[in-house]
Amino acid sequence: ILLAALSTEGRNKEIKERFEKERGKLFGFIVKGKHRADAEDILQDVFFQFISFYRDLEKIEKTSSWLFTVAKNKITDLYRKKKNVNFSELNKED
Repeated sequence: ILLAALSTEGRNKEIKERFEKERGKLFGFIVKGKHRADAEDILQDVFFQFISFYRDLEKIEKTSSWLFTVAKNKITDLYRKKKNVNFSELNKED
């Protein structure tokens, strides 16, 4: 769905092709041990960050490594966020 938003010309085509190449492996990596909805949200966040950085930095030399690093960081952020929510719920006074 996200990739459909990019045109099939020029730079957008290059971004789309580079992301599509890694999408399946990347989603498999993200979804391990997580809810599918969380994994889809993380994949979308990685994609948007990829578009931003790709356009700003011209080209990311090692696309696969970059994508997996960003995904790992997004997963870590998600767990931190959920951990903080769970901790605060434990401290609620009834």
